Amino acid sequence: MPERLTPDRIKAIVSVINDLTGKITWDNIVEKSARSIGIKYSRQTLQKYDDIKSAYYAKKDHNSESQGHKISFSPQEMKKKQDRISALEDENAKLKLMVSTQAAQLVKWAYNAASRNLTKADLEKPMPPTERR
Repeated sequence: MPERLTPDRIKAIVSVINDLTGKITWDNIVEKSARSIGIKYSRQTLQKYDDIKSAYYAKKDHNSESQGHKISFSPQEMKKKQDRISALEDENAKLKLMVSTQAAQLVKWAYNAASRNLTKADLEKPMPPTERR
């Protein structure tokens, strides 16, 4: 039975996937990763790990894009996609503003806590249980 996949081995396999050229297949990944790390894992084992699976699909997508597959959309589809992009950009801007506002609030709270000699332990105390009737 092969040894367990450690985080270092997972990183090595992801690196192998990123370095692959040509057609990418699970059999190819199994062979190249076995040569790289010295232990052969099955495709099913490799697919259980999100980092490896993500690297596989990202590389596969990258390869299909670089092979010149043209994607065409009708004007209506383009309008929908542009509207979606606009909505996502607006949402992204709102979220960035929210994050910066919350970061400023956190700085203010940290200053006030430090000025009252509150320690990290004081701030991380669990809340008391609520009384329910």
